[in-house]
Amino acid sequence: MTGMLSGGFRAALQTTTAARPHGGDGALLAVDDEPAITASIADQLHRRYHVLTAGSGEEALATLRSEKVSVILTDQRMPEMTGVDLLARVAEEVPDVTRLLVTGYSDIEAVIRAVNEGKVYYYLSKPWRPEVLEGLVRQAFEHNRLMEERRALVEELRQANTGLEAKVRERTAELVRSNKELEQFAYVVSHDLQEPLRMVSSYTQLLSRRYKGRLDANADEFIAYAVDGANRMQRLINDLLAYSRVGTGGKEFEPIDCMAVFDLALVNLRMAIQESGAVVEHHRLPIVMGDKLQFGQLLQNLIGNAIKYHGDEPPRVHVSAEQKGHEWVFSVRDNGIGIDPQYAERVFVIFQRLHTREEHAGTGIGLAICHKIVERHGGRIWVESQLGSGATFFFTIPIKS
Repeated sequence: MTGMLSGGFRAALQTTTAARPHGGDGALLAVDDEPAITASIADQLHRRYHVLTAGSGEEALATLRSEKVSVILTDQRMPEMTGVDLLARVAEEVPDVTRLLVTGYSDIEAVIRAVNEGKVYYYLSKPWRPEVLEGLVRQAFEHNRLMEERRALVEELRQANTGLEAKVRERTAELVRSNKELEQFAYVVSHDLQEPLRMVSSYTQLLSRRYKGRLDANADEFIAYAVDGANRMQRLINDLLAYSRVGTGGKEFEPIDCMAVFDLALVNLRMAIQESGAVVEHHRLPIVMGDKLQFGQLLQNLIGNAIKYHGDEPPRVHVSAEQKGHEWVFSVRDNGIGIDPQYAERVFVIFQRLHTREEHAGTGIGLAICHKIVERHGGRIWVESQLGSGATFFFTIPIKS
């Protein structure tokens, strides 16, 4: 009687690929309660595979615990433990073994169910032709080899990922340390430069007051340059101190009433608002978690910039906030001179200026401070603008309980 092979193995059996010698694989374990059948299987396959035999399910499990087995081939009908039950145990205890089942037609429904549940890789119907058995076993060993390579690759990738994560953590810690050291260095240097700079500034101003007009015109010009240079250096150092304090002098986060902070920013900007004729409007602003002093500095810098860089018309500034997902998105919109989009990122870099000191005073550090404050609060900041069409600065603050 002709044997039957399940699934799509018929085409696979037409291949002529020779099986590798058994020395490179684990063993084939043949299980049947009739010794004549296991002996026949061993006799047929021993030239290509190392064949082990067992007469019961328990004996097969004991063999699996002590021997390296790649493929198990078991009969379905055995006393005490059926083939399906045995392979279910194998799937739990030794899942890397490829599992084959030999069955008769009366057991076919239970076998198909076991295949669908993943307990059996493939089954062979009785009786079988020798070439069918050899083809199925060859395919089972190939499947086992591919799965072993896959497991090795997954493990290799897992180890590589673990190593990469460790390197990222290490690099992140180094960057945090480096940033803290740079902030501390900037603070110390700026602080230590204050005293000698005050002395230079005092004496140059004294020279200007005492000898202005008493020397030649060149001398007056040189003294004016020295006074101006000392004053600009003083402003730079003060701004550098303010920048470094964002990281080193921050306060604990607390609930902030943004309306109250906005009102205080307008009080501090009162002179600039009056001189420019600016109109500063707002929508209702929320309560957020953050550093109150730094948040006030953030709003004041953005509103102050909007007033400072106005066009021919009096400045009009609008401040609003909108909840989007798990964050508040704030915007500060103006009708000023605008920013060329190619400089949209550069404006947040420390000491980067888009205008000369003659056009607009300042050190080019205000937006860098804004960027650092927003980053400390876990948000993002960006600008959308076209030259001559005003600008809108956006920043986000995460919503925290």
